[in-house]
Amino acid sequence: HLAELATNGYTIINDFLNADRLRRVRAGLAPFLNSHHGRNNFEGVKTERVYTLIGRGRIFEEIVEDQRVLDILDALFLPNYLLTASQAICISPGETAQPIHSDDTFYPIPRPRPAISISTIVAVDAFTAINGCTEIIPGSHLWSDAEVAGTYDGLDHDAPTPAAIAKLLVPLIMPAGSCVVFQGTLLH
Repeated sequence: HLAELATNGYTIINDFLNADRLRRVRAGLAPFLNSHHGRNNFEGVKTERVYTLIGRGRIFEEIVEDQRVLDILDALFLPNYLLTASQAICISPGETAQPIHSDDTFYPIPRPRPAISISTIVAVDAFTAINGCTEIIPGSHLWSDAEVAGTYDGLDHDAPTPAAIAKLLVPLIMPAGSCVVFQGTLLH
């Protein structure tokens, strides 16, 4: 997994949740769905969000404490790293795609850089190209600020254009129960 993170910017842990744990996740989410939709295009106005999952059930604590993910984090970070968010995202048909972004743009440290943050997404339902799976740009975690600038404002004439970058997106296909672990600098 560490080699894939270094090279591609992401890795998939297959069979992360077995059938019983998937059932427990769905049951744990059920009382909170249909209550909070996104407020803008980035959050998605046709997307339900459930925040602070670890406070909503033991199954969500178990996911955060999964030893496979902790082993990856232990290899990349100093002790006492922090969890910044735990949320469920349920995208409804007809939702618009988020703008291409990375999860750690708020760090004012020049790119390329070593991992500062890691994100995980657990597929409760299968991720397919048809149902709106996350799309990623493999290797983009290694890009410079100039290369990434094309995804945001297009003002750097040496950077690729947003249209050229969008063509690099590939669907992140994985079955229900899988977990993708990715660098905070990976464009998706």
